[in-house]
Amino acid sequence: MKNKTITGLLLLVTTMAVGQNYPKKRIQYGWDANNSEWYFQLKNDHVYHNDFDSVEIETSQYDFNINDWDNREKATIVYTELNGDRYAIRNYIDRWDLSAKKYTVYSKMSNSIGVMSVSGQLYKFETYSTVYGYELSLMAWDTVSHSVSKPNINGLVGSKTTLVKYNSELLNHDKTTFFYTQNRQVGQEWKYDWVNNAWVETEGIENKYDFTTRLLTETIHFDFDKVKKTFSIPKYRFLYTYDDHNNVIKTEVELYDLNTSSYVPNARITNTWNLKNQLTEELTEIYEPTGKTYSNMQKITYEYDSGTNGVEDNTTNWTIYPNPSNGMVTVDIPNAESFQLIGLDGSIVKSFDNNLNHSIVELDFTSVNAGMYILQAQLSNGTVQLKKVVKN
Repeated sequence: MKNKTITGLLLLVTTMAVGQNYPKKRIQYGWDANNSEWYFQLKNDHVYHNDFDSVEIETSQYDFNINDWDNREKATIVYTELNGDRYAIRNYIDRWDLSAKKYTVYSKMSNSIGVMSVSGQLYKFETYSTVYGYELSLMAWDTVSHSVSKPNINGLVGSKTTLVKYNSELLNHDKTTFFYTQNRQVGQEWKYDWVNNAWVETEGIENKYDFTTRLLTETIHFDFDKVKKTFSIPKYRFLYTYDDHNNVIKTEVELYDLNTSSYVPNARITNTWNLKNQLTEELTEIYEPTGKTYSNMQKITYEYDSGTNGVEDNTTNWTIYPNPSNGMVTVDIPNAESFQLIGLDGSIVKSFDNNLNHSIVELDFTSVNAGMYILQAQLSNGTVQLKKVVKN
């Protein structure tokens, strides 16, 4: 293969939910249109420690000269838990020295969380993040940037301000402010004008949700109108559709055409999950206006350790009927001690006990919102089995 272009190293660092199965490998592919085949680009190998309190993510880039993976970067992330959520408190990044064939210290990030106690319960009210770069000549860390994230009165993100180091001094660089309505989040992005010592609006972001908190649209605007105090020209937007029966979310990316004052297709992203609520594939396609079709651009696959959390993906020896249903279902499974109805975000929506250890059990979740869920059965031998259920 020739002329394989990799746009840059992409080290995926995400917030991890408690109880979720974590990927052990993430592989990014590019599409070779001439030969109609996928080719390797990047790989992330994940190694977890101390019951997922920390993770090492090693990033490799595929070298076509040797037809093998070549190390590029390694991140070590340490997490803490607060009220059931996990937060990264330290992140160390080492870069691979191609000549010495070893990792060298590159940067680190330290997060601190401001908390307050209300009736004995801890709540987060501010998060401080500092990024340090390692000066090899001085053999010492040097501050690169610092950011502060503050929630609003409802605990949602209200603002985030970032300062960067310039001439040995931390100066304002950018900030984002948010406000919310019942089904909308609007953010304004600002850059700091060092010449006039003032914040300047640069971009607006608007997210719209449905009443089940699913993201429906995300619209990016630019060209801030200082008279009308609004972002007057759309830039691009994302449209989300959910296929609960096939565990798929499609994202349509559209660019705003100033000539026609309308949105035109640009790309499409398809995310696919398995029955364990694990993301297995992200497919990105580019819109071809000539043929009015989408063509492959990039694919990312995720691999998981099948033994994680004692989960068995054996769905052939038990049944749920009817499915889809109105929320009243009959479950036929031996040796089940309890059941949990789990949402797509990993949250437990409803729990059921089977104290009498009946093999056939009737479950009632008519009160929950319509959509797709995972029914998790906890068996007496300590294993877990899963099935997809759909409530109309």
